Amino acid sequence: MKIKHNKFRNTGILFELLVRQIASDTVSGKDSAAIELVKKYFSKSELAKEHKLYQALVNSKALTESKAESLINVTLEISSRLNKSALRKEKYNIIKDIRESYDLTEFFKSKINNYPQYAAAYSLLEAHNSLEFYISIQNIIGKIQ
Repeated sequence: MKIKHNKFRNTGILFELLVRQIASDTVSGKDSAAIELVKKYFSKSELAKEHKLYQALVNSKALTESKAESLINVTLEISSRLNKSALRKEKYNIIKDIRESYDLTEFFKSKINNYPQYAAAYSLLEAHNSLEFYISIQNIIGKIQ
């Protein structure tokens, strides 16, 4: 099973790009629609909860192996408790709202320095929460026993 990174569904990247858009609009002297999007989607929502998981994974530096393993395990446990249908709906709606306010091609053009870390976090969370992943792990465990 292979999980392919999708920057349109990567909560960490969406937040990062919205913050950059706010800065860009502010420097240009424009009213930023991105401010309302951040307020709407990144406070008290499933998307906000998932964003905190991305931040925990991406911003953790210089951890020992055991602390890193604990961080990953806790992050995956919390991720599995998120409301998946609400999260999927919020991701769909935020992309729809971004599309209404900005040109998606231009919006996603910005270079993100820690893109590989966000992509890895996305792949980790998606793989962990994938039914296919769960089935493959169960098959491996069954073969071991």
